[in-house]
Amino acid sequence: LREVAMASQPIESVMADASEETVGEKQEDIPEKVTKDKEVVAEENELIDGKIVENGKTAAGDENGNGGLSDPSAPEVPSSDVNGDSDENIRELCQKYAAELRDSKAMIAQLEVSASGASAAADLEAELARLRAEFDACKSERDQCFLDRDNLKAQAAAAAAAAEGDSRRKSGFVRMTFKSTDIRTILMRYAFHMTFRLSSMALTERGGKLYLEEKRADITDDQLWNLKDDTIISKSSNMALEVSGGSAKKNAEIKLSKASGSAAQKWGIGADGLLTSELGDLVLDVKDGKLVLNDRDKLSRQDWDLQIHQ
Repeated sequence: LREVAMASQPIESVMADASEETVGEKQEDIPEKVTKDKEVVAEENELIDGKIVENGKTAAGDENGNGGLSDPSAPEVPSSDVNGDSDENIRELCQKYAAELRDSKAMIAQLEVSASGASAAADLEAELARLRAEFDACKSERDQCFLDRDNLKAQAAAAAAAAEGDSRRKSGFVRMTFKSTDIRTILMRYAFHMTFRLSSMALTERGGKLYLEEKRADITDDQLWNLKDDTIISKSSNMALEVSGGSAKKNAEIKLSKASGSAAQKWGIGADGLLTSELGDLVLDVKDGKLVLNDRDKLSRQDWDLQIHQ
């Protein structure tokens, strides 16, 4: 019957009734929801040192009265201490990063120097290796030059020895021992060298003066002498050996003079190699590098070698 009665009511009336019922239900739910919200807020609040903290702030604020709960409509102003700490932290970070940047730059520069030094060292090592190779090559060439020089010296010495042997064979030097009666005849036919046996020095004429020098391998007229009428004459100057002053005195010097056939220019040639002046019993000797007359001395070498040149 109710449903019939309701169905018979106008639609507007039914909708009004339904709206009133819905509002009533919502109003009944509000107290329950408010109660639950208060319980949640109470659980979020904490008791710190006897102060109620809501969302991390006390109702009364800090000791200075700052930072407490205020009107929800008032904007929250940050503390100046917080800003100071942030600036200090930023400065410290900037300084830290700047120091790290400097250290990095220094490390990079050091690495660049090390790399440059390593490259230079490698270049120097390569240059040193090249110089060593050149030195070894030069040393080999030098050793080869020394070998060639020694070979050439040996060849030159052999050639000189052969030439000297040929020269001696061609010159016809003959060493012979004759009787005193035959020596003069032979010497008058051939030119000869006069060599003092004690020093092996050859009597040499040069510029009209007498010298004792080593006998040269090449035959020259200044070391050759001829015998004519017992007078010893230089082949190069045609001047004769003569006793200075023309008197038989010990240590009288012998000089070269124009051949005259005087007694001061005549010499006796013995088989013992002694040359005796016709002025007296004095022989041709060498004293202090000069030709002089001297007494015979059996303990001294006063003899001469007369080597014939043909």
